[in-house]
Order: sequence, then structure tokens, then C-alpha cells
Amino acid sequence: MPAKFKESQKILVDRQAKKYKTIHYYLRNTSTDELVEAVLKSSTRPKDRQKYKNELVQRGFDLGLINQ
Repeated sequence: MPAKFKESQKILVDRQAKKYKTIHYYLRNTSTDELVEAVLKSSTRPKDRQKYKNELVQRGFDLGLINQ
């Protein structure tokens, strides 16, 4: 399963028929700005921070700008 930015959510579409739509938050769909914010945030777990950095490197983002 692909790496996720945050937990998937079930959103109620039709209340009478009880139909739900699942929204997945994969790293590949997350904007670069959100990933940079998450890396810089002090409350981010080290495991998640490394996942975000790996995604940024894969996109060709220069991590030297973050580490300054």
C-alpha cells in the first residue's frame, strides 16, 4: 500500500441510503508546500518526517533549503 500523509476518511454521501465515500491522503497527492510544512513542524514524528523527506527527494526538491 502506498505511503499516506494522514489517515483515510469516510465521508457520508447519502444519508438515507447510508452510502459513504472514502478519501485517501497519499503522499504522492499531497502538495509540496504541505510536505515542507510538515517537515518543519516540531510535532511531526521522526518516522513521518523521514517519509516526507523521502517524497520531497523523489520529486527533486532541494532539502538544503529546509535544513538551513
